[in-house]
Amino acid sequence: MSSYSRPSVVLFGDSITQYSFCREQRGWGAGLADWYQRSADVFNRGFGGYNSSYGLCVVKKHVLMPNLKLAIICFGANDSVAKGDAEENMHVSVPHYRSNMASIVLAFRDHDPSMRMILITPPPVDSEKWPNRHSTRTAAYAQATREVGEAMEVKVLDLWQTGEHASGIVAEAITTADLSDGIHLGPSGNEKVYTGLRALISTSFPELVPADPCTPTVTPPSLPICPSHATPSITASSGAPPPLPSRCQGLPLHLPRWSTLQEGGDQDYSRILTDWGES
Repeated sequence: MSSYSRPSVVLFGDSITQYSFCREQRGWGAGLADWYQRSADVFNRGFGGYNSSYGLCVVKKHVLMPNLKLAIICFGANDSVAKGDAEENMHVSVPHYRSNMASIVLAFRDHDPSMRMILITPPPVDSEKWPNRHSTRTAAYAQATREVGEAMEVKVLDLWQTGEHASGIVAEAITTADLSDGIHLGPSGNEKVYTGLRALISTSFPELVPADPCTPTVTPPSLPICPSHATPSITASSGAPPPLPSRCQGLPLHLPRWSTLQEGGDQDYSRILTDWGES
């Protein structure tokens, strides 16, 4: 058996990362997987509804993997939910978030000190569509992400600033027009993140640029996206084949849904996540 192990790239975060493989929205994770085809395997470890505390619980057991060359980490969108809201169990204070992110970085660094990391700031939100979230709160978590990156010498893709940053990154800020539903990225937002990541990897980690990257010329047809549990509009009565099942059905979700974690409260989520997959 060959001892070769293909390099791995892992995308770790909340639903902004989970949906980064969505073809309908031209997801930035799908773009990276395309860029790295035949060079590295890109793994999506995004978990909708997770905050940095949940992420810290699962990083060592469910995210770290062999021959990991690059980790791209994005939390903060759920941490910033207003305390006292119906989704209050998502809330993590800014100091706690900062500590969690530093611990997540250390987990990757302990796994392999030579691997590369990129932190992505949580993007702005449209509070008209999400009253329990506001960009002024999310901005504090974006700043904490910058501070962790600076303190721990980890590159940061800043989704709030346009132009060349001190780290040499050229990025384009996300606006509410770049969001599909007021919080998740739409096609233009995903394109900004993908372009920013490629620029950052190319300038900061040239050894991680694919030797023969692919540039697609044809956009594939859209498919139903996972969050909607939608199916194609084909019915058996029309004489056509029965509808295809949603892509959410079939294989079980990896790790529990965020709603399951919230039901247990602060005391139980660590136990639930730690014990998952043991039986």
